[in-house]
Amino acid sequence: MADRDEDDFVFAERLEELNEELEVLNSEASELEERIANNVAKLLEEALLATETTCSKTSLKSQKMENGARLMSFPNHKRFKNAIAERKRLYARDILIETAGGGKDRPTGRTQFLRPNFVQNANLSITCASFCRFIRIDERMAHPEYVFWLLQHIYAARFMLPFHTQHTGVSCFQYTTFATTLEFTLPDRTTQRKIASILWAYDDLIENNTRRIAILEEMAQAIYREWFVNFRFPGHENVKLVDSPLGQIPEGWEAAKLGAVSENFDRLRKPLSKMQRADMKGP
Repeated sequence: MADRDEDDFVFAERLEELNEELEVLNSEASELEERIANNVAKLLEEALLATETTCSKTSLKSQKMENGARLMSFPNHKRFKNAIAERKRLYARDILIETAGGGKDRPTGRTQFLRPNFVQNANLSITCASFCRFIRIDERMAHPEYVFWLLQHIYAARFMLPFHTQHTGVSCFQYTTFATTLEFTLPDRTTQRKIASILWAYDDLIENNTRRIAILEEMAQAIYREWFVNFRFPGHENVKLVDSPLGQIPEGWEAAKLGAVSENFDRLRKPLSKMQRADMKGP
């Protein structure tokens, strides 16, 4: 009886924790949805009043880039001398770019943005593996978040595919060639910031929704287990357990096979071979 009471407490406590977390996420989602709605309204308003703006053309350069960013690559070591370690250390708003790995349907060149909260929550200094390089943007000339989303677009549009090569079974990304040949649009910094802000709002909402779905799934599983496995459904205190082929179940319930409580409407269909199906289609 004591174990049962303890299980009841654990279930109720966990359900309450999940519900509190869900309420926080719901609040965050409402704020993000409002922010997105405002952004869309502004975009529509600006589209109606659109005027031509001048955008500069630039390209990523290896080592010292035209937009002031610096690129570094390094071997996968666990220990570095202080001077080297500092040079290879990753900071918030750095952009990682994959230069080795990938596959036939997933070419190299994927990017990852180091958000400030991720770096702040890390207990140790961060470096990236040998199959990556990192880009550090000069914020006087370009907005790091904008450059990251631009690289995401370039990858999704498969503009990076020509720089994806295969050597001795290993896929590689020709970053130096990519950085010195592919030009991209660099609008003024205010526009860059607006674009990045809009896209991050969508990204944050997607992440928020994913977390909410996971919580709802866990809540549903916990309730199902509590009601239909442990038989602690509402009012179970007044229902006694009786023996059945599956063990003890609540009185009034019965153990049955799926076929006894359902009907298979496809039971008369005969399996056909690929040739038979082709013949049925006719000329």
